Amino acid sequence: MSTRLEPYYQNGLVYFPQSTIDVLVAVGLDWRIGRAAVRGLAADDYSTLGEIHEAVKNLLANIEPGTPLHIALTSENTWFMLTGVPRR
Repeated sequence: MSTRLEPYYQNGLVYFPQSTIDVLVAVGLDWRIGRAAVRGLAADDYSTLGEIHEAVKNLLANIEPGTPLHIALTSENTWFMLTGVPRR
C-alpha cells in the first residue's frame, strides 16, 4: 500500500492518491469527483480542481497541523496542483 498523500503530476494529468480522496469524500467531496481525481485530471480542469481545493480547505480546518496528511495537503506541490499558480 502506498503512503503517498500528495497529488502528483504524471503524463499530463494530476492524480490524487486514493487514501487522500477517501478522506476528502468523508468531508463532503462528491465521490464522482474523487474517482476522477484518482484516475487523473487535466491540469486545466479548474472546476474540478476547485471543488477538490474546497474539500481540502474544509479538511484542513478540522485536522491537527503537523500530521502527515496536513503536511501533504499544505505543501507547495499540493497548492500548485490545486491552483495552477505558485504560492507567494
